[in-house]
Amino acid sequence: MPDSSRNRGSWTTPWFDLYPPVKPIIIHRAPWLVTVAGAGPAAGAVAVAGGRILAVGEFTELRSGYPGAKVRDHHNCALVPPLVNAHIHLELSHLAQPGPNPVPGSFTAWVAGLLARREQLGATGENVVAAARQTLDQQHRSGVIALADIGNTNTAAKLAGAGPLVLHFREFLGLTRNAARENLALLAGEPEMNRCTAHAPYSTHADLITGLKKRARQRGHLFPLHVAESAAENELVSSGSGELKDFLRQRGFWDDSFQPTGIDNSGSVRYLHQLGILDERTLCVHCVHVGREEAGLLAADKARVCLCPGSNR
Repeated sequence: MPDSSRNRGSWTTPWFDLYPPVKPIIIHRAPWLVTVAGAGPAAGAVAVAGGRILAVGEFTELRSGYPGAKVRDHHNCALVPPLVNAHIHLELSHLAQPGPNPVPGSFTAWVAGLLARREQLGATGENVVAAARQTLDQQHRSGVIALADIGNTNTAAKLAGAGPLVLHFREFLGLTRNAARENLALLAGEPEMNRCTAHAPYSTHADLITGLKKRARQRGHLFPLHVAESAAENELVSSGSGELKDFLRQRGFWDDSFQPTGIDNSGSVRYLHQLGILDERTLCVHCVHVGREEAGLLAADKARVCLCPGSNR
């Protein structure tokens, strides 16, 4: 066995003598090193061969362990683990508009604009796949190795092998009783290992959310959904009124079966808590309008939160 004292300070133990690499070794050096355990030493380094990390630690140690390795310096950079984008809609990539977007007057105005643009440009087709592939490539070049992609088309299936790992979730929505019943029937026919989730409390019937979460629990799947994205959502969930109700009614998505919490200033977090949805595998996306009490519920239920500064800036 090698003398482990020579490897003190390393994050991995490079047993140089036992596992001599076959492919050329490159030692990447940078002023900053960050690992999953936190910040590393100054002048840290990573030894790589054939796309595989051999060792992580101080540069001097790795240099002595791999004397024949090439050194590649990354000035004014940090070496970090690959990133994970925990929430993206690749199938909506083609809806992006160049330049600064005008600020909509309300949340429902923004939703209406997005739906109108999707109707104009289409929800599927070669242009949709091409835009999604371009977005995936941009993510990869930004250091992203895996993405949780949400959608209700088959766009993601056409991106296999295009770059980062895409963990796709089929999104269900429908707020009326009939829509919930129809979607639960569709859910029963989903392939066993397909990941399925709900869109949001304001767009998905409680029975459908509950059915989707039950299925996810049985399979050990993550359960991401939009939560507390707007003040209008909290108003609908707490009182069953407001601009979102008017918007849904105008589009024929409202049948008065929605049951609000009936608690002032209580939004989607409490609503999901009451439904028994929150746990360590529930990923609450956005969480812009969450008060102190609801933050406590998220912590108590061990739910995860995904912030989206790009969307909510």
